[in-house]
Amino acid sequence: METIQGGSLTDAAATQLRNAILGGELQPGQQVRVRDLQDRMGVSHIPIREAIRQLEAEGLIVTSPRRTPVVAGVDLDDLAAIYELRRMIELPTVRRARERATDADVRAVREAFAAFEAVAMDPQTAEFSNRHIEFH
Repeated sequence: METIQGGSLTDAAATQLRNAILGGELQPGQQVRVRDLQDRMGVSHIPIREAIRQLEAEGLIVTSPRRTPVVAGVDLDDLAAIYELRRMIELPTVRRARERATDADVRAVREAFAAFEAVAMDPQTAEFSNRHIEFH
């Protein structure tokens, strides 16, 4: 993680922390210590705590009363159910979108896919996560 400079400190801290989790720098079950993040990011505890709250709301961090927050794990049954629901919803949606797509829409999707494909061999990076989000 890098030292944060300028902009919303909470948003920047949340982005860095999210990227560290999604990029595998922070592993499921690993403690998320405010003091360590303060030192690494160069900001006070307030934006760090707010960033942790944001990521807790996103399901990326779990906080129990009187405990250090930890990176959330993945329940494989939940993951399978989520992908089944996505398949049921997204396939018909994509078909309808394709029927209505303009040439410019198709070009934009192809460009986003090419950018995603260029980083696909390194899925543990923030760049992979960013390109994946842009493509979808």
